[in-house]
Amino acid sequence: METEHGKMSSLDQAECLRVLENSPIGHLGCFSHKEVYVVPITYVIDYPYIYSHSSNGKKIALMQKNPHVCLEVEEIHSLFEWKSVIAWGTFEQVKGEEATKAMRLLIQRVVKMNGEEHLSPLTVDFAAMLETAVIYRIHIKKITGRYEGNLQNFGLDANHERGTHDTF
Repeated sequence: METEHGKMSSLDQAECLRVLENSPIGHLGCFSHKEVYVVPITYVIDYPYIYSHSSNGKKIALMQKNPHVCLEVEEIHSLFEWKSVIAWGTFEQVKGEEATKAMRLLIQRVVKMNGEEHLSPLTVDFAAMLETAVIYRIHIKKITGRYEGNLQNFGLDANHERGTHDTF
């Protein structure tokens, strides 16, 4: 299939969400006190939230100081055929039932992406994970996506709606 180098366009909301749902790793961007910090994370989307977990450290400290964050993900087929999505939102630490729900969703995603059907309860000490991890979510406020190349090469209709989408 021939690429269309230089043809960049916007993705619609549905395609932005599809890219977010299918990407195994995202790049979390946070900022505080003149310092920008970008780190890779595993995550799961349960719209309008993106859930993840971490241990206490620089990333959590920065997000607690300034909850305005973004998550960037990409789908790259070649240098001239790619999609990139950025979701902007606010960091919220979750506890209790919401944290339990988030960890279940995260574990299910990891298991699925690892090619397994289910994870044995003996493999994961769920209680220990909830006790030691900082569980958080990003409440999505805005999402944008761009692509370069021939959209049909990605298996999509080129006549889809284009643009930036604020708070869904």
